[in-house]
Amino acid sequence: ETIGFAHAYYSNRHRYLRYIDDKNYFYPNKVALTGKAPLEFFINKKWPLDKCFILGSPRNFESLPDDHKYRKKNSILIIPGYHYELKVITNWLVKNAKKLKKYKFVIRPYPYDWQDIQLNYLLNLKNHSVNFKISNKKSLYEQFSSSDVILFNSSSAGIEAMFSNAIVIKYEADELIKLFDEFQEKLEKIEKIKSSDQLLEILNTISSYSE
Repeated sequence: ETIGFAHAYYSNRHRYLRYIDDKNYFYPNKVALTGKAPLEFFINKKWPLDKCFILGSPRNFESLPDDHKYRKKNSILIIPGYHYELKVITNWLVKNAKKLKKYKFVIRPYPYDWQDIQLNYLLNLKNHSVNFKISNKKSLYEQFSSSDVILFNSSSAGIEAMFSNAIVIKYEADELIKLFDEFQEKLEKIEKIKSSDQLLEILNTISSYSE
């Protein structure tokens, strides 16, 4: 028997979830969900109730020190979800590599996606002299603490960063499926960027606050 874990965040790349009756897709025998709202979503998508159960999603929300936002380190933490999100943000960094020289990018690769594909995108940064390092050994809170800004697309770690009182920016790599109205309304208030030039502009603006 196979058990799948359903993350709390979905993009249009997850639209196969809508096709439970399509035999061309592989589905687990049961799906572990993060809470009541995802359970309702799966039931509405015609998933049998006996195939779904709530497992939960352990999260540790610890607030950063009040003066955290005024420490100027020009350190930017990037938390991509799937590899296509990493492709988007690395292409943006390459495009404005010279203008982004003063920033140090810390990239936390997604652990549950093809590592060789993600590595190829990261190698592209080396070829263009982007100032970056790969870091997935430290806890999220440690990384939030040592970063001025957190960039994310679909990773729920971006929501953890928000609750930790960090400066969070969502970069648009793919359209998210609207699941939970109340949560989506809060998400709409996050600063969003859609291009490399917007990334450069907002990082320079944030950097100027602490000068």
